[in-house]
Amino acid sequence: MTPPEHALPVRFALRIAATPWQRMRGLLGYPALRDEEGLLIKPCNMIHTFGMRYCIDAVFIDRQFRILKIASYIAPLRMRQCLFAHAVLELAAGRAESLNLHVGEPLPDYLRHPAAAAAGSAPNHQRGQSAAEFLIIFPVLIFLVFGIIQWALIYQARSTLNHAAFLAARAGALHHGSQGDMRSALAAGLTPLFASQASDTGYAQARARAESETVPGLVTLQILNPTREAMNDFFSRNRLDNGPGKEIPNDTLMYRNPAPGGSSGMSVQDANILHIRVTYCYRLIMPVVGRMIRAVANAQPTAEVFQATGMSRPFGAIDAPPAAGCVDPQGDQTPRIPIRTEAVVRMQSSFWAVNLP
Repeated sequence: MTPPEHALPVRFALRIAATPWQRMRGLLGYPALRDEEGLLIKPCNMIHTFGMRYCIDAVFIDRQFRILKIASYIAPLRMRQCLFAHAVLELAAGRAESLNLHVGEPLPDYLRHPAAAAAGSAPNHQRGQSAAEFLIIFPVLIFLVFGIIQWALIYQARSTLNHAAFLAARAGALHHGSQGDMRSALAAGLTPLFASQASDTGYAQARARAESETVPGLVTLQILNPTREAMNDFFSRNRLDNGPGKEIPNDTLMYRNPAPGGSSGMSVQDANILHIRVTYCYRLIMPVVGRMIRAVANAQPTAEVFQATGMSRPFGAIDAPPAAGCVDPQGDQTPRIPIRTEAVVRMQSSFWAVNLP
């Protein structure tokens, strides 16, 4: 079959990729194909466009050069496959349509590389090469899958921590800024991260695990407001429960003087806003990827990741220093990275001076 005259190139430059290295590289590192250029990859039934910056067309053909499938305008970071294809012809984006190529028809002669045509019906002497290529690309694919899973888990942990921090701030607002109550509420909010079964027993186990994850060393809870200066300005009365220390009054705020304090520069109304920051040392569970993320988060030298304290034992505990501030009281050296969030609520009780560090 011949394409229309306006689409027929004067000379079609067709390259063939037959060796393992040529097939694995494909068009990587090459400029975008021109209309009169193409690449025939043989044998091949699946292609990808990872690392490419331009779109292409892919024509999948069998041993008799019959077209089995046409994939047009394949964008970067995509994969295409045809199970029974023997070779793939890669063309410039949109070129398959302009050359009037159709599924079920034979590939035009001018699109067949002489060497490929000669080998089209010859015995296949390259069997087993696909297995070698698979062994090369498989670890890369596994690494990508592990990375996707780990980043998804980090995102889930951050979302859960956002809600847990709000619960902690609300507990502090109701209990005079008590850090004990805030840590307990934080553990309740983090419990879904550790749930593995929908039962009372599963909840109890998840809650116990969350309690162990919110101890000092794994969780840092900072009270950003009220400040020490606000304490000096507005701790004007003894606690109403006759306990030790003073408190910032929380009653009848709408009638109190809104003038800013001399030390803090804020009003008593603003001093009754509880602002906390929670930093949680999240445990990275995916092998290899976890410690690489930990190394980046800690700004460690890249070489350290591949030394004895990094990649040499990807499935076991590591000896590298933990993330700054992330020290497990149980001595677990599994890689962790700090995840931080903040929450702001208005106090619903008077803030006690004893609860401000």
